[in-house]
Amino acid sequence: MRERARLACSLKRYPLLMVEGKVVALHLKAGPDGLMPVNHLEAVGGKGFVGDRCFGWKIRQALLISTTDLAEFGYVPGELREQIAVDIPSLQTLPVGTRMRVGTVTLQLESDCEPCGNMARRLGEDPKAFMSKTDGRRGMLAKVLSDGEINTGDEAIVLDD
Repeated sequence: MRERARLACSLKRYPLLMVEGKVVALHLKAGPDGLMPVNHLEAVGGKGFVGDRCFGWKIRQALLISTTDLAEFGYVPGELREQIAVDIPSLQTLPVGTRMRVGTVTLQLESDCEPCGNMARRLGEDPKAFMSKTDGRRGMLAKVLSDGEINTGDEAIVLDD
């Protein structure tokens, strides 16, 4: 936790430090149990992704995860039900409130996605072990701030404030 706080402070202190990567995979949550791989997401500011079950929610409109964390846990993109997998190893160290441009869409990070027993059971894993290994690395929840599009291979960058 201290390392995360130190990195978060350094990002605020040195805004010219560029944090960027690429979109590796996209998924659409068609329903409570459905997750569909896609190459393109259409975003509506304040609402989320068109066709996604979270569309219209005021919070938790998007979930981003680092492919580094997925690989370390032995998962492939989509297994943790994220809409956006990016190759930004430091994603989880970014402070809440950070704005990112992913494709042509601006997102704002809201919070860590806390691991839960339901996800562990979906994966056939012991809930306590799953929650322990993914604590603080389950992805970042975000709000969609602008209309736009996200495609596989698009840039994902942290915006300077």
